[in-house]
Amino acid sequence: AALPERWGRCLLGTCYSLWFLHLPGMLLVSSQPAAILHQAYELLVKMQKLRLDPMEE
Repeated sequence: AALPERWGRCLLGTCYSLWFLHLPGMLLVSSQPAAILHQAYELLVKMQKLRLDPMEE
């Protein structure tokens, strides 16, 4: 907790990464895959604006 801003950015980046890990499954079961893909695009734009790097672990 020495650097709260870094901790928050790490947590937010991890949450976004988890969302994208579930994206293929959400597309398979969704009745509106285009809406989910649009939401995914919007999240990528948000991540770029916040300068969050996607986790690659």
